[in-house]
Amino acid sequence: MGRANFARRTADAQTGRLRGRGPPAIRVYETFRLVTFINEFLADCDARMFAEAILVACKAKGMAEVAGKAGIARESLYKALRPESQPRFDTMLKVLNAIGLRLVVQPIGRA
Repeated sequence: MGRANFARRTADAQTGRLRGRGPPAIRVYETFRLVTFINEFLADCDARMFAEAILVACKAKGMAEVAGKAGIARESLYKALRPESQPRFDTMLKVLNAIGLRLVVQPIGRA
């Protein structure tokens, strides 16, 4: 996925109502959008782009809230997800959990 496509999807995610307000149906839709957004970057096997997608999701959810739920300082969350960083696996798992997601392994090329 190219940078232009990333920028468009980032804008879509940031303008979406992802803070858990509104009726349950809207929250389910927003969670589905967030999952789809992150999975597109995870499928590209590009760790840097995946971390950027997680950063966008964290901003949409609220950095302070995500950091609190993940048990890390807000500044540390920003540092962990900046483009040149290589966040630890356990940090990524904590952050995903804090935004209400989990990492799932599945076979490539499912029949």
